[in-house]
Amino acid sequence: MSTAAIQQIDISSFLEACEKGFPDYTTTTGHKLFPQVIDGEWSKACVWCGAVPAQKCNEEVFICSHGHWKAFVTLPEYVAWGEQAQAADIAYSHALVEWREAGKALGAQHKALTQKEEQLQFAIGDWMVTGEDRGYIASHSHCNYPEAERVTGYSLSSLRNFAYVARHVPASIRMDAVSFGIHQLVAPLKNIEDQKRILQKAAAENLSVAKVRELVKNLPSTIVPKTKDEHDLANGRSPFGSLNAEIKKVGPDIVIASQRLNTWWERVGPMTHKEEEALQLMLPRLSNRAKTAEHIREAATRLMALADRVESYQLAPPEPKPVQEEVAA
Repeated sequence: MSTAAIQQIDISSFLEACEKGFPDYTTTTGHKLFPQVIDGEWSKACVWCGAVPAQKCNEEVFICSHGHWKAFVTLPEYVAWGEQAQAADIAYSHALVEWREAGKALGAQHKALTQKEEQLQFAIGDWMVTGEDRGYIASHSHCNYPEAERVTGYSLSSLRNFAYVARHVPASIRMDAVSFGIHQLVAPLKNIEDQKRILQKAAAENLSVAKVRELVKNLPSTIVPKTKDEHDLANGRSPFGSLNAEIKKVGPDIVIASQRLNTWWERVGPMTHKEEEALQLMLPRLSNRAKTAEHIREAATRLMALADRVESYQLAPPEPKPVQEEVAA
C-alpha cells in the first residue's frame, strides 16, 4: 500500500475502536465488526462473525477461524496501521544506531583525549540526555547504562552525573573557562539567573570550586539525585504510575525527599527484643567498642537536634497579596 493510501485512511479511529473492544465500528470496506467488550467484560465472540465461543484470540481480538483472521488482518486500516508501525520501528532503529555511533565517537575522544575534558563531559552528558529522553537508556531498552559505560569508557556514576549537569545547566549559559566541577555545583540551583551569575563570576575571577561552593550554599536549590531510581524520578520517568502522578502533583524534589525519609525511618526504627539479644551476643566480638559507642552517641545527638527542629518548626505565613490600584474612571 502506498504512503498516499495510508494517509487517506483514518488509522487513529481504528486504533481507538480496537482499544475499546470495537463497541461500534464499521470498517472501510463496510463490514461491521462485533464488539469484543460488552458491559466491561470480554464477550469472547468472533470479531468478524460473532460466533461464540471463539477458539482463538490474537492481540486481544477473538477470531473463530483462520479465514476470519485473514479477513481481519487484510482490512485496509489494519494494513495501513501495520505499515505505519513498521515505518516507525525502522525510523526508531535508525535513530538508535545513530545515537550509539555518536556515543562510540565520544568514547573514542575520551580514550584519545582529543577534546578538552570539560567539553567532552558536557558532550557525553548531552548524549546521555538524548538517550534518556528517547527511551534508549532504560531497563527495558536495547541500549542501557552498561552499554553506555562500554562505549564511552566512563563509569556509571560519572555518566549519571554528566547527564544530570547537562540537563540542568543549559548550553546557552555554560562557560568554557569554568571547570565542569563548578558547573556541577550550580546545576541544582532553581534560578537560571543565579546559575548564570555565578558562572560568569567564576570565569571573571577564576574562582575555585571551594569558593563557588560557599556562594551557592544558601541559594534556592533542588534535591540532587543519588541513585538510578532517583535520577528516573528527577526526570519524570518512574516505572510506577502512582509515583509519576505524585511527581506531577508535588514535583520530583518532594517525591525523592519523601522516599529518602521513608528509607531512613525504616533504618532507625526502634530496636526489637530480638535485635537487642543479637547486639548483646555481638558485644564481646566488637573490635572497637569505644568507637562504636561514640558513633551511637553522635547519632543520638543528631536525632535529638532533629527532634527539636521538628517540634519547633512553624510554617511561614502566606505572603500578602499585592493591593491593586483603582483605575480612575
